[in-house]
Amino acid sequence: MSHVETCGKIQSAKWVGKFVSSGSGEIIKVNEELEDEPKLINTNPYDKDWGVIIKPTNLDEELKKFDIVTRLLSG
Repeated sequence: MSHVETCGKIQSAKWVGKFVSSGSGEIIKVNEELEDEPKLINTNPYDKDWGVIIKPTNLDEELKKFDIVTRLLSG
């Protein structure tokens, strides 16, 4: 998957949006429990209720881009 590629969808009662990758890499695991219970992602997204696990392929370069954007937004 490439940076900012759609890798899923986010849906509420009145809205559907794209779930976009924040970096490039290989999807190595998908949390299939979210198919049956999508509300799980709201309870603990950093422990057991995650969406996908991605093995980064270009992490250093993409982190530099995030740093530049952060500096531009902060003033």
